[in-house]
Amino acid sequence: MTGLQSSSAPDIAPRPGASPVTGPTVLQIIPALNAGGAEQTTLDIARAVVADGGRALVASEGGRLEDRLVETGARLVRLPVASKHPYTVLANAVRLAHLIEAENVDIVHARSRAPAWSGLLAARMTGRPFVTTYHGTYRAGSALKRWFNSVMVRGDSVIANSRFIATRIAATYPRARGRIVTIPRGTDMTVFDPEAVAPGRVTAVRESWGLPPERGLSDPAIVLLPGRITRWKGQAVLAEAVARLNALGLRGGADGEFICILAGDAQKNTDYERELRGLIEGLGVGDQIRIVGHCADMPAAYLAADLVLSTSIEPEAFGRVAVEAQAMGRPVIATDHGGSRETVVPHGEDYATGWRIAPDDPDALARALSAALALGPDGRLAMGVLGQLHVRERFALETMCRDTIAIYHALAHARGTRRALAVPGARERVLLVDVGEGGAGLARRAAAIRAAHPESELTVLTSPDRAASAWATAGIDSVWQDGTPGSALGALRLLGRARRHPFHEVYDLTGTRESRGLVQFLGEPRARLELSAEER
Repeated sequence: MTGLQSSSAPDIAPRPGASPVTGPTVLQIIPALNAGGAEQTTLDIARAVVADGGRALVASEGGRLEDRLVETGARLVRLPVASKHPYTVLANAVRLAHLIEAENVDIVHARSRAPAWSGLLAARMTGRPFVTTYHGTYRAGSALKRWFNSVMVRGDSVIANSRFIATRIAATYPRARGRIVTIPRGTDMTVFDPEAVAPGRVTAVRESWGLPPERGLSDPAIVLLPGRITRWKGQAVLAEAVARLNALGLRGGADGEFICILAGDAQKNTDYERELRGLIEGLGVGDQIRIVGHCADMPAAYLAADLVLSTSIEPEAFGRVAVEAQAMGRPVIATDHGGSRETVVPHGEDYATGWRIAPDDPDALARALSAALALGPDGRLAMGVLGQLHVRERFALETMCRDTIAIYHALAHARGTRRALAVPGARERVLLVDVGEGGAGLARRAAAIRAAHPESELTVLTSPDRAASAWATAGIDSVWQDGTPGSALGALRLLGRARRHPFHEVYDLTGTRESRGLVQFLGEPRARLELSAEER
C-alpha cells in the first residue's frame, strides 16, 4: 500500500541486527505492555517467532515491558489500540492494513477485543490469516456485549488458554467449535527456576517489602497475593480472612505467625485501592497486610514467600500466578473455578500442590490459610516439590510456543496455497471507483477504459442509489455497492472484499476525498482519471 501520511503512519521502534527471514512474519496486537499474562505471552511468542526464523511485530500503546520486548528481537509498533472508540478502532484498522502491506506480514494475531476489531478489519482488507487468543472470560450481559466479544471467535484459528475457556467459547459461540484450539499458557522454566535466582535478588525483594534482608528461623511466614489491585483479584477477601484468623487466635504481623504481602499496583483503579486500605485499617489488620506495589522480579518474589494466593472472585481464564508459584516450589491457595481447576491439584487428592477454595469466601480462605501454616516449613516444602513436577510436566513454555508456531505455519501455508491456485491467464480485473454524484461521465469514462482494456473485467464500486445506473452502463461487468452509505465500516467491508479479489488497475472517477481514500486502500493506481466539473 502506498501514500501513507505521517499523521497516520505507525510509530515503529527500530530493531537492530536483523537476520535473514525463513519463517512467517507475525503481527501481534495487544492494548498495552504492562504486567499481565497476555502481555507476557506476547513477549514469549515474539521470542519464539524470531527463534523460528520469522519476524515479530507487536502493535501496542507500549508500557513497562517495552525494553523486554525489544530484547526478544521483536519490533514495537506504537498505536492507540487500547481505545474502544469506533473512529479510533477504524483508524487503527487503516494504519494496521498499511503496516501489514509495508512489512509483508503473514499472520495477524489479536489478544484483546478492541484491538481485535482493528486487526480483523485490517486482516480482511489485506487477505491475511487472523488469529485470536482468549486471555479472559469476557462476560456478555447483553446482546451488544456478546456481539462486541464475538470478534474473538472470528479468527481463522481461535486459541483458548485453558479447557475452561475452550468450553465457554464453544457454549457461547457454537459456530466457532471447529476453529478452537486449546493451548495452555506456558511458563518459562529457565526463568521460574529456584536455582536460577541469586540470593541477592531475594534479599532485594524482601527489603522492598519492609522485611529483614535475611529470613530468620522464628520469622513469620510470608503469604504473597500477586496481581493488580482490583476488586476481582480478591484482596478484600484476604483482609476479611485475616480478621477471621485473628478471631480464632491466629495473628499475623512482625511478631505473629504470618505477614500478607499484596504485590501489584492499582494502575487506573485508585478508588478501589483507597477502599481496600480503608477496609484493612477498619478490620484492624493493617500491621498484618502490606500493599507494596508492583514487583518487577516475580521469581524472586515467589522465593521470598512461603505460600502464594490466587483468590480471584471471578474465574481466571488460566491463572498464571498459580503455575509460576508452583514452578518456584511454593504451595498455592486458589479459588475453585476457571483455569485453577486445571492448574492446582487440591489438598486431599494424590500429589496435592495446594488448596482450592470457594470463591469470595473469607471463611474458606481462613481455613486454608490455617491448614497451610500448620504444615510448617517442611510440609510446605514437600508440597512445593510436587508443584514443580506438576508444572514441568503440563505447562512448559516450549509446548505453548511450539503449538502456536505450528498454527502460524499452517495458516501461512494455506494462504500461500490459495494464492498459488490463482489461474494463470485469467482476465485482468479493473475497478472504477464512482462514489460521487454521478452522471453521464461514468458512461463516457467506462467506454474509454473499455477501449483501453478490451479483454478486462470491469467492476464499478458505487453507492446503492447509483447501482442501477451503473448496471445499465455499457461495458460494465459487475457492480459492487455498500449497503450502508457513508459508513466507514461498510467501506472497510468492501475494501476487504477487494483485497480477497484484487484488481490489476484502479481508476478514480470522482476525485473526491472519499474516493481518493478508497483508492489509497487498494494500492496506487497506474492511472487516475478524474471527472471535470462539466462531465459531472
